[in-house]
Order: sequence, then C-alpha cells, then structure tokens
Amino acid sequence: GAYVIPAARLVSQHAELGESINSYFSMYPNNLFLVNIYALILKVNEKVGIFCGEDQLMSIVFCNCLISSLTCILIYKSGKKITNVSYAFWGYLISLVLIALSPWGVICYSDSFVLFIPILILYVYISGIPVFWKTVSLLICGYIGYSIKPQAIICLIAVLIACILQIDRTMSKKKEYIQMFCGVVVSVLMITCMSYSLNKIYEKEGFILDSQKKMGMTHFLMMGMNPDTLGVWNGEDVEISSECRTSQERTQKNLDVVRERLKSFGMGGYFKLLSQKMLTNFNDGTFAWGEEGSFYAIMTADKNTAIAPRLKAAFYNNGAHFWLYSGMVQFVWIIVLILCFFKSITSVLDKDKMKNSELAICLSLIGIIIFELLFEARARYIYIYVPLFILYGMSGIEQIEKVWRLRFVKKN
Repeated sequence: GAYVIPAARLVSQHAELGESINSYFSMYPNNLFLVNIYALILKVNEKVGIFCGEDQLMSIVFCNCLISSLTCILIYKSGKKITNVSYAFWGYLISLVLIALSPWGVICYSDSFVLFIPILILYVYISGIPVFWKTVSLLICGYIGYSIKPQAIICLIAVLIACILQIDRTMSKKKEYIQMFCGVVVSVLMITCMSYSLNKIYEKEGFILDSQKKMGMTHFLMMGMNPDTLGVWNGEDVEISSECRTSQERTQKNLDVVRERLKSFGMGGYFKLLSQKMLTNFNDGTFAWGEEGSFYAIMTADKNTAIAPRLKAAFYNNGAHFWLYSGMVQFVWIIVLILCFFKSITSVLDKDKMKNSELAICLSLIGIIIFELLFEARARYIYIYVPLFILYGMSGIEQIEKVWRLRFVKKN
C-alpha cells in the first residue's frame, strides 16, 4: 500500500517515477501488474468523473466490492456443482459474513483484488466446458493470479495434481488429450506474449528495475523462521537481504541465516514455531483486520449522517462495537474450520474415492497451509482461500449427513 497506490497514481498521470519507487519495485517486482491495474481504474474513473479529489481511491474500493460479490456468487455456483442447492445456499450465507462484510474489501491490497481467482480456477475446473477452453482458461487465470498474488497459483497447481491423479476417470478419449495439448501450447504462447508486452509497458512507464535487488523465496523462508516476530514480517530481515549486492549473494546469506535459526530452534523448537504460526494464520476470523491497512482507521467527523458513525463503531477495530463484528466472524470461521477438519478425517476413513472437485480443494488448502508455515506468516494471506475453506466446509456438512444416515437412520 505504501508504494503501490502512489505508483499507480503517478502512472495514471504519466508522471515521473522517483528513485524510491524504482528501488521498492526492484525488490518486489510482482506488484507491478497490480500497479497497472490500479492505474487503469484511476484513469477510467477520471474520464467518467464519479469519484473526485480525495475520493479517487473509492473507484478501486468499488472494484473490490464487485470482486467480493463475484466471489460469493462463484461460491454458490461451485457449491451447487460439488454438493447440492441447499448446502450451496449455506455456503453463500457464510460467504456473506466472512467475505461480503469483510473490511478488507475497502483496503487497496492484492489480497482483496485477487480474491476471486482461486475460486474461479476451481469453478472452471468443475465446469463442463470443452477441454481446450478449460485448459486455456485455467492457465491464463493462474498466470494472472500469480502476477497479482503468487499464492493464487497454489489452486492451479492443486487442480493440475488432481487432474494427473484422476486422469483415467476424467479423460477417456484421445480427442480430449489432443485438445488439452493444444490448449497448453496456446496458453504458453499467450502467456509469453503477455509477459513480454507487460515488461515493455513497465519500461515505457519509467520503471527502471535492478534484477539484483529482487527478494527471492529464500528471503521469505528466512523471514518465516524469525524467532522474534514468529514468522511475521520483520524489518531487520529485510535489511539483511537488502545489504546483499547480488541475488546470488542474497540467496546464500538467506540460507545461512535459515541454517543458523534451524540449529538454534532444534527439532522441538521449530515445531513449536510452526504451531505458533498456525495460530497467527488461523486464530482470527477477521484475518488480522486492523493489524495492517490501519491507515484507514482514522476516525473522521461525519456530518449530516446517522449511520456512518455506527458502522465505524462496528467495523473499525478501535470502535466501541467492534466486538460485535469480530465475535460474529470468529464464531463463523471456527465453525468452517471444524467442518473442514471433520471432512478431512472422514475422507481419510471413507472407502469411496474423493470427487475431483473435493480433491482439488483439499490439495489447495494443504498447499496454502504449507506455504504459510514455511514462509512469511500473515492471517490476511489466508483470505484469498476463504472461498475454498467455505466450500470444503459445506462438503463437511454433506459428509456429516451421510454418516448420520448410515449409522442412525438405517438402524431405525
């Protein structure tokens, strides 16, 4: 937020970019795509003239709200395909609480903007569209999601693994294999062209990036083992990586620190750290609302309106009635996690094979959990996978009903 929004404003105004902005995006080049999306929204808003002056960012917030609504709809549509209408409706109601009402929707972060990508990938996977278009759609969605938020690609990887594991059941005709191959070729060509075009656009806009400053995966692995912050973002770790002059030197330094920390932790200490990171990621139904993005928490005076102060009191984490919102979402989130846990246990014990869709969801959730355990821990990083947690929870309800009928209804 500190650099993405200012950069988007400068790009939308065709202004010159400063040295600090180029330095930041040299470290985190994955944010450049989001900068250009935000800049496009700001340009369109300027032409249309709906949000002016200090309210310009409301155009991005408006898009966030549309994305949240689309996500809730996709949860319902996917739920109907995976379970049935009644369970899908319950999933939709839960999504309204955890997603539609979430204050993260008003924050201009990649988490709220890429929210629809994992659930869209799943929806495309379980849809009945031809194999060629399904392959192209999946790979393009995965590339776009990865370009905005790298964690989004975990769902695509899960879908690909599910396809490989169950390929005999899903693809029985030679024609479908040919369509899939053609889809992969077309997708690779499209992604290559998109990547090349985006790099040219970045250069034209004035982004001068130093590839030697890029923060690699080893940096986030090192940060995920920080004993002081328990794996959460740490400025000292950023300094350690920033002091390295080349990417090779940075990788080696990061790995050296990782080895030192593992040695100091010991086996028991490291597992204790992982358990603490699990709590960081999953113990808050607001997904750490207010811990970040707190620049929105300034209480301003409201004139000629009665509802705004009441909404702020309920949604701002320093509001008098914030406990109402936080308590509600915490209760719903715990129920979803319990249902997911029950579904996982019964799936292991169940002799029947998992549905393709359930396997893809299960692998996606395992993937994001492992990712957050190994690398930097933040509760809001889980947010983009909340739709899949909800769907897996709905499968859990279906499983509970199945067990109930087998054990109790039949006996009676």
